Amino acid sequence: MAEEAALATGKLASAPVSALEGCTVLSWQGGPALGQAQLAADSALASAGLAGKREERDKAFAAAGGASFGKNGLHELGAPPDARTAEGIGVGSPLADLHKAYDARGLKLGAAGRFEPPVAEKPGWRFEFTPAADGTVGGVAISDGVVKCR
Repeated sequence: MAEEAALATGKLASAPVSALEGCTVLSWQGGPALGQAQLAADSALASAGLAGKREERDKAFAAAGGASFGKNGLHELGAPPDARTAEGIGVGSPLADLHKAYDARGLKLGAAGRFEPPVAEKPGWRFEFTPAADGTVGGVAISDGVVKCR
């Protein structure tokens, strides 16, 4: 899906939350709206603190959800906090339930510390379950698996 088509649904905020490494990150309506000041800060800090800014952006994205677009379209889709997968996993689900639902589907711990099973219906894509400190799922997303937007 292209960014313009996603915006036309009216479900995403029109002002980007972040524009870092070629990704335009939009929150769901009512989600965080950092706007132009954050965009300028992202650009200024991109070379000096990229890893920290990426981590900060990713934590906010995991908590609130939204959509991230690169030049080739949708890069990542973060579920809103009340969403659940077909297996019933969402924010607040115990990690033990995540393992029960996804171990047989190839669940593994990825390099970024997220649990990542493939999305069977979309080859090349994966779920990303961000663990919370309390032993639950802190965020849910699907991603094309590419570190940077393209």
